[in-house]
Amino acid sequence: MRKSIFAVAMVSALLLAAGTAQAAKFVADEYTAQIKGVQTGTGATGEGTILGFESKLMTECGTAGYTGELTAASSTLSVVSGPGGCLAFGFSNAEIRANGCGYLFHVASGAGDEFGGTMDVVCPAGKTIEIVGGTCEVRIGAQVGLGSVSYENRTKATPKQAVRVKFNVTGLAYTITKDGFACSFSATGPRTDGGVYGEVETTATHSGTAVGLRIE
Repeated sequence: MRKSIFAVAMVSALLLAAGTAQAAKFVADEYTAQIKGVQTGTGATGEGTILGFESKLMTECGTAGYTGELTAASSTLSVVSGPGGCLAFGFSNAEIRANGCGYLFHVASGAGDEFGGTMDVVCPAGKTIEIVGGTCEVRIGAQVGLGSVSYENRTKATPKQAVRVKFNVTGLAYTITKDGFACSFSATGPRTDGGVYGEVETTATHSGTAVGLRIE
């Protein structure tokens, strides 16, 4: 009887601890923190974030990143995409038009300096991300729960601790809106085989001074 009571008590204590455990959060040393993401390269070429369409056609941007704000510790981080030089669908001098769209990062679970999560594409009403290269055009609209996204605390980052965001996203929905001469798409229309790959070093400043950014 005593063993049964002890076992029940232990299970109850574990369930209570699990229920009161706090989710991982983005944390800055000071608020409001200005957030900046700078690409660190990809496995393919070492030159930026890659977006894939029709499982093969690629858009690669060497300088694009993102910016945002963190006003308090939070399990989400909202950022807006910035412009950058791109190679898209085999055409140089391509363009990505954010049109006010950005990403909402969610951090879910992890241990030590490694965490997992997802991201949403967030857009103002009626807006999409437009990717234009030569005679090709793709539009990406709002969508949620894209994965996977992983986060790494960069404890030795200079001058302050930073977070590296790693994209390995599949199942990205998009629409091919132009498929002109020399464009290699199969046809116009909606698709769900898109992907996002690459890494972005994410840092924070407060009043112009670097401050630490981490997940805990």
